[in-house]
Amino acid sequence: MESSNGKRTEKGVLKRVRERLLSLKSLLWFRISVFFVLGVTLPLIVFTAVATWHTGRTIYDQTTRYSAELVREISRNIHREIDSLQVISVGIAYSDAIQHLAANYEDLTSNEMRTALADSRLTIARQLTFRGEVRDVLLYRMDGGTAYLYGNFAIPFRLTQESEERLTQRAYDLTGRFALLPFGPSHQIPGIRLRQDIDSNSAECLMLVRAIRDTSDGSTLGVLAMRLDARFFNDSLRAINVGEGVQFVAFNNQGDTVLTTDEEMFTTGEQIPPELLDRLRARNNDLTYLDHNDQTYVIYKANITNAEWTIALLVPRENLDREIRTIYITFLLILGATLLLSVAVLQIFHRIFNRPMIRLVDAMNAADGGNLHVEIESTSADEVGQAVRSFNNMLSRIRNLLDDVKTEETAKHTAELAALQAQINPHFLSNTLGAARLMAQNQKADTIDQLLGALIDLLHVSMGVGDDLIPLHEEIKHVQSYVKIMQYRSYAEPDVQFYIQDEANDCLVPRLILQPLVENALIHGVSGKGQFGQISVRAVIDEDELCITVTDNGAGITPDLIDSILYAPPPDSVRRFSGVGLPNVHKRLQRSFGEGYGLLIDSIPDMYTTIDIYIPIIRAEGGDSDAR
Repeated sequence: MESSNGKRTEKGVLKRVRERLLSLKSLLWFRISVFFVLGVTLPLIVFTAVATWHTGRTIYDQTTRYSAELVREISRNIHREIDSLQVISVGIAYSDAIQHLAANYEDLTSNEMRTALADSRLTIARQLTFRGEVRDVLLYRMDGGTAYLYGNFAIPFRLTQESEERLTQRAYDLTGRFALLPFGPSHQIPGIRLRQDIDSNSAECLMLVRAIRDTSDGSTLGVLAMRLDARFFNDSLRAINVGEGVQFVAFNNQGDTVLTTDEEMFTTGEQIPPELLDRLRARNNDLTYLDHNDQTYVIYKANITNAEWTIALLVPRENLDREIRTIYITFLLILGATLLLSVAVLQIFHRIFNRPMIRLVDAMNAADGGNLHVEIESTSADEVGQAVRSFNNMLSRIRNLLDDVKTEETAKHTAELAALQAQINPHFLSNTLGAARLMAQNQKADTIDQLLGALIDLLHVSMGVGDDLIPLHEEIKHVQSYVKIMQYRSYAEPDVQFYIQDEANDCLVPRLILQPLVENALIHGVSGKGQFGQISVRAVIDEDELCITVTDNGAGITPDLIDSILYAPPPDSVRRFSGVGLPNVHKRLQRSFGEGYGLLIDSIPDMYTTIDIYIPIIRAEGGDSDAR
């Protein structure tokens, strides 16, 4: 009797447990259904109803923000390009060769004139080595004559007399400041040169002009004019794909068309029709519209302050209206499909969700207890399967990180010991070279004294005395010491020039960050070119970053080798002074300032190689700017 009662009691417990599980299952199903309806279907219905009313405004607002930012970015790019050209024009106008030619043109003999012209053209050629947009450089003299300094000397470029007078008068009015003036075929003298430019679609041009001031007394010596191919700007604007029928136009304060992607609507160098100019200049918090050639455009503008230009983006309104209609239809299709699939999605979701989630929770509890080797198998491609795989990957990364920590600790101790050992020989060698230098001074061996001095400076920086960040002028000094040593090794070493902006001298840079780049240019770039090889090192402040550029006119690098150079160890590291190659510099910059920094390489085989470094500005006083 008692046995029978026990069996009934056990069956009752199992029944209650089963009922409890069934009730939990029903509760979960109910919750999933309610949450799906309230969280997906109902919000989608509400969203669709509201979106059909607000979509038009939203599309216009988003397009306005995107287009306005695009125009601002384009204006900033053009602004930087113009600044760069302005710097080049200043370097040319105030170079010794141009100053001498402009000041003494009428007093020079034939031989002196040929020499002065050759020196001036060489100076300009060096400045414009990598500036393909500059086609011609002319010197308009005070006596009304013209000297051709760069370009096609056989068929020179000429403007009409009226255009030349306008150009030179504008330069004189600015008293040393520069101006950019647009000119089209109608402003040029007909002839072979004009026909050639029209055939090559390069007749539209911009003339960068500035008066040449005498550096001694400030008097005006003439006008320097640089002819820029308008295609350099127009082609880059056409390459921006922002929609069908979208046009760009830039005009100056006088209403002249400077740049345009549609010569039928606007003509370079010509005045924009007054009715169009008024709409382009209109200031309105709402959208500005322009009706032209049976088309309505929405106008977005930005100013280029250094050239007194306004750049405008003209977006056909039909593009926006077509996008709105597409979104209307898409909303309706999504709503209909969602309502039809709701029931099926609920069933599938309920069926595949419970078991994987329970297994995942058990695995998490095991991992929380210290078992990092637990694994869950899942072939599901849904979110739960992704969560399971992410959990497995997380445990794997944790295990790998623990192993890496152990490996790093071992490597750290090994590196510290190696560093202590490595300090002995450089210090001993430095002291020995110091004694040799003293002997050279005592024996009046100036060349050996200078060579040993440069080598001692390099040894000091290689020993890593002081902070890892040093002022740029010290780093430049180290590079100059290295270059001096290389020049002593060979009498035909390349010409290495330094162009450092004054404001950049006190910026802090990582130690030994430039020497490997110059060494790479010497070994792999201009090796074998002798005195015809040229290397330039430039450093300028670009907004909140320091830009350092090393350029050589050597063998160049093919595009398929650039990535391998940055990420592969150099094969000839034993030949280097510091043993530091481009991959080391690249990784060091990324470790110091983030993945967004590093080396940027631009090269054309048999022409040039340029390596750029962008780093946040860190001043010697301790203040630094945020990384961009």
